Amino acid sequence: MNRNLNAPYIQNLFQHAENIFKLGFDERGECTALAYSERLYHRTAYIQREMEALGMDVRYDAGGNLYGLLKGEKTKKIMVASHLDSVVNAGRYDGVLGIILPLELVRWIKDNGLQPKYSLEILVCMGEESPGITATFGSKLITNHYSIDDLTIMPLAYDRSTNVVEAINNYFNAFDGQQNFAFGAAELANIQLVKDDYLAALEIHIEQFFLLKHLAEKDHDKPYLGVMRGVGGHIRQNVFLEKEAAALVTKEVYDTNIRLHFKGKASHSGATPMGNTYRDDALVKAATFIMRLSMSAWIKEHDVEFTNFEILHPALTSVPREVEVAFNLAGANLKEFKDFVKLYASGVEVQTVSHKAPAIDGALAVTMAKLVDRLNEEANNAFPEDEVRATITRLRFDDAHNAQCFCDVRGATMKGMEKITAALEQIKLPPKTAFDVEMVSRKAPAIFDEKMTKEIEEVLGNHFDGRVMKGSISVPGQDIGVLSSYGVPSSLLFIESGTGHHPNEYVREEAMEQAFEALQTLFKYWNNIKN
Repeated sequence: MNRNLNAPYIQNLFQHAENIFKLGFDERGECTALAYSERLYHRTAYIQREMEALGMDVRYDAGGNLYGLLKGEKTKKIMVASHLDSVVNAGRYDGVLGIILPLELVRWIKDNGLQPKYSLEILVCMGEESPGITATFGSKLITNHYSIDDLTIMPLAYDRSTNVVEAINNYFNAFDGQQNFAFGAAELANIQLVKDDYLAALEIHIEQFFLLKHLAEKDHDKPYLGVMRGVGGHIRQNVFLEKEAAALVTKEVYDTNIRLHFKGKASHSGATPMGNTYRDDALVKAATFIMRLSMSAWIKEHDVEFTNFEILHPALTSVPREVEVAFNLAGANLKEFKDFVKLYASGVEVQTVSHKAPAIDGALAVTMAKLVDRLNEEANNAFPEDEVRATITRLRFDDAHNAQCFCDVRGATMKGMEKITAALEQIKLPPKTAFDVEMVSRKAPAIFDEKMTKEIEEVLGNHFDGRVMKGSISVPGQDIGVLSSYGVPSSLLFIESGTGHHPNEYVREEAMEQAFEALQTLFKYWNNIKN
């Protein structure tokens, strides 16, 4: 690597990330920059100033997407796109990295007096993360996904009293200082992307950290670069189990209430491959234990009732880190129960509490455990052939003792995802129970152009002595997947990182150097610039 020559740019990258991170701080000292928020505006304005200082042509479209253009000899453009908005309590690099890398590439181009054949455009997409509106909103806005009527009735997730059109107007009028800005049908039509303007589009992102870190550890800690073959789709469902009230357990006074805390490791369900090597899912552990308990001779001989079964701190698309299962043992032997727990769920915290609590229906609790177990089994069987990953991220029993779970299945093929969701409906239900599935959202996968993907794999593989991970799908959604589906020739790179969607996100210096050099290498390749 050109470590000495690139050192100033690498230093700038880490400084940009720190500066932008601090601009997202909220009143709790956490980084939270949601779509169309003032904190996001300040982060975007920072990049605007940096683009202008480099002599780029800078503009906002009427939806809040920011463009910076370095003009080339031809009208065709190469786009590098990403986002600056964040999840709640975010880190420094998710999305941000994909903006500051091309920014420093422009600085490098200028410093070396290079004249690109094709114009280089940086696109800062509005609202890639789902807290705020809907995931990959900015890229969908410019690729004909919405009518003005859609946007007028679409609320902000963090302020449902405000619709998207109102949020856009406020973004420009309150934060940007414009007067009487009004977003309407004409503005929406004028910001639509012309796909034929682009030679290629690229996004550089973090995630896939388990796979890339594993490859590095096997190769003397040398970083690997992931070249994705596409962006996965998803099927999200609410699954409801309803039981007639007459069949419910209604006792409320217990001699002893036992709580079991199953602990795993929180992670993004799309970024964390299936299998025990990478995933540590507390809900899967809890479900497995419940099923073993329900089938054991021990429980059949004792008076045991469920009093609780829930995910603690649930989050959309996240592998749960902690699950509580509680029981009333009534006259059962506490020591025998603890021995059973040790045998089938080692390392689980057992708490003994005496208080009044309503029981949940035992048959429903077991059925919920079967849902979790079946989903996990089917997804593991599908991975990696179909690149399907799945999780249940919310689980609860309501006041009427009905059960509900939120199921998120992501993958490279609709066939694979549909097979898994269909398997949930094959579970045998307890008597007097109804099964209902509500489709929350459904998105088809976006598979990149095979010829372009192979070219990039070859170019970067040759440059980095084969340290390129090939053939994987980015199961979490990215803006580049939307652009690809719209017809823009697209590619997605992942760099080695750690702890995505979290304040402890990090990128080590060697990986940052590799990412910057990869961007340089592709720029030279597309513009036919010799070393």
